[in-house]
Amino acid sequence: MTLAAKDKNTLENKLNMYIKKLKCWFDNNKFKLNLSKTKILNYAKDINYTIILDNKLIENVKTYKFLGVYLDHKLNYNMHISKVISKISKIMYMLKRVSKFLNTKSLILLYNSLILPHFIFSIEIWGTTFKYNINKLFYIKKKAIRIINKNIYKKEKGITKLTNTNIFYKNNNILKINDLIEYRTLIFMHKMCHGSMNNRVKEMFNLCSVGRNATSKLIKQAPHRTKKRYRHPVIYGTSLWNALQNSIRKYGEISFKRILRKVIISKY
Repeated sequence: MTLAAKDKNTLENKLNMYIKKLKCWFDNNKFKLNLSKTKILNYAKDINYTIILDNKLIENVKTYKFLGVYLDHKLNYNMHISKVISKISKIMYMLKRVSKFLNTKSLILLYNSLILPHFIFSIEIWGTTFKYNINKLFYIKKKAIRIINKNIYKKEKGITKLTNTNIFYKNNNILKINDLIEYRTLIFMHKMCHGSMNNRVKEMFNLCSVGRNATSKLIKQAPHRTKKRYRHPVIYGTSLWNALQNSIRKYGEISFKRILRKVIISKY
């Protein structure tokens, strides 16, 4: 539903009218609208709207958790990144304690089952956040890798130094955070171009011109002038897909994942 108005009061009246119609549709189709979880999140300006439904005022918020992702009014995902770091930090404390008793292979299994899911959940969406947020995740992931690796120190000319984690990333087939974002985004684009996504998702790519053979055609790039606009998942995903080698794009989903990961890790 899209509404437009010249001023705030007119827009509020339209919103109140249409949300009542929406509530009637829910009631007629035997759905229940949970008013306690219904919020207003304004992405444009810091303006509060007065929307009343069933004599209850709908709360205006600046951050809201939707389907596991914390959305904020500036779409910088600061809250979501903080939550992810908080959860991973607690798991890392446990990982560090058990690292004294488990070998590296067992620690990698714990990492893949307890820590990695927090990184990859909806990373195609929030992974386009600002660089300073990605750096936070980079350092905490690097810390986890050092815990798993155990041999984190080396002596060079009598000086004790931290070992380079690139070797461990490569030997254990683990992606760095920036590469993980690229990897998951390209998998999403592969599914979209190969018809695995529903029509609602494909509508986001209405500028897409994949032709009959989706494996060989490029996607038309949407116009963007700023870095903020480039961070849009659709534009960023399109840019990555077009830059990918055609020989890789043509593979099926399973082979595509395997070969793409191999290409990324070969750069370490």
